[in-house]
Amino acid sequence: MKIQRIPEEFLHFLWKTRRFDPKNLLTTHGAPVQILQGGIHNMHAGPDFLQARIRIGNRLWAGQVEIHVKSSDWIAHKHPFDPAYQNVILHVVWEEDIPICLADGSRLPCLELKNRTPSGLFERYRQLQQAALKVPCTSRIAEVSPLTRSAWLDRMLIERLEEKARHFEQLAQSTQNDLEQMLRAGIARAFGLPANADALEDLLLSLPHTLLNRYHKNPLQIEALLFGQAGLLEGHFKDDWPQKLQREFRFLQKKHSLQPLSASRWKWSRMRPSSFPSLRIAQLAALCNRHTNWLDTFRQPASTSTDTQAKPQENIKAFFQIETSDYWKTHHHWERLSAKNFSRPGKALIERVVLNALAPFFFRYGQQQGDETFKLQALQWVAGLPAEDNRITRKWKDFGWEIRSAEHSQAILHLQRHYCEKRKCLHCAIGHQLIKE
Repeated sequence: MKIQRIPEEFLHFLWKTRRFDPKNLLTTHGAPVQILQGGIHNMHAGPDFLQARIRIGNRLWAGQVEIHVKSSDWIAHKHPFDPAYQNVILHVVWEEDIPICLADGSRLPCLELKNRTPSGLFERYRQLQQAALKVPCTSRIAEVSPLTRSAWLDRMLIERLEEKARHFEQLAQSTQNDLEQMLRAGIARAFGLPANADALEDLLLSLPHTLLNRYHKNPLQIEALLFGQAGLLEGHFKDDWPQKLQREFRFLQKKHSLQPLSASRWKWSRMRPSSFPSLRIAQLAALCNRHTNWLDTFRQPASTSTDTQAKPQENIKAFFQIETSDYWKTHHHWERLSAKNFSRPGKALIERVVLNALAPFFFRYGQQQGDETFKLQALQWVAGLPAEDNRITRKWKDFGWEIRSAEHSQAILHLQRHYCEKRKCLHCAIGHQLIKE
């Protein structure tokens, strides 16, 4: 087996899973090695495994473990000059091509894995990496045990929520951690997915909730604020309603020193009328007109009883039971009549808001508050939604995987995009099982 064919992450896998012969472990200079704790895998800068406990000879060491394909990589990576590597207690390599000494002249203990690794292990990994399909383990995925499937999909859903929640970290900075403003901006972003997400988010960020609440229960002023701030009340209108909005916004703009967004930010092409930004803004205006405190509406921790699981879903539906102004019941844009009433948020839009705004927001909220009930609430919301039907979920159904709700479909989407397509088999429990077997 050629050295250059072995990536360092494969050695990380060997060390983390102990998939090498553990009998009579010796350093390359003959000292007995006993691994008590292999350490915590470090995904950031610095040594590869932290807080390891290893007995070398007659002495127990606590510190870090560094892993390389060749021992000379220690020098090539400039570790001798980096203080972060001064507490490395064991150098784990595929092959020691040169001995490594520390700054005090002592030899860095080295464990070589070249002759301790099962021959078929790397071949199974190589086959997965070289598979042409987007899901590398397609031909063997039926071998994965139900327990591994279930546990890994649970982990994928958590990662999915954490990934989406990271956007709220950015909103926290721009809003000075104003939770109400963050939630409103997140919901607006979900309303605009995919083409107008940024523009709708910026629109709600540009209008503080304290300002919108001043005009609560006044549809004309609320709608004037949102459409005017969106830059969509410029020009000449023939219809009476946009004329009224235009006049009202000119007054409110001067009163509150508002700087509208550019109208060029809104995307209209290749879009169904029901998804036009004009209708989305009208729907958000109706939400602002009806609700003054969006955060408290949803900040009701979920019960651990499955009998009450339907209640949070009903609360969400009730929140979005809104009525836009009459104009939008017959129009989808200024002076463009609609044959159908698109004014109310549809089922698909509400589900999109739950998946992309409410669940991630309250999952993050629960983490920050140290309150598991809010995280449970987020998970229950996702579990209460139907599974998404797309080419990815249909493919995994063909693999024999049961996808009953959005918790499964969201987990599958995350698994394929962040692990399968990136060939991160060594970081995947499914890949681990197939490679080890």
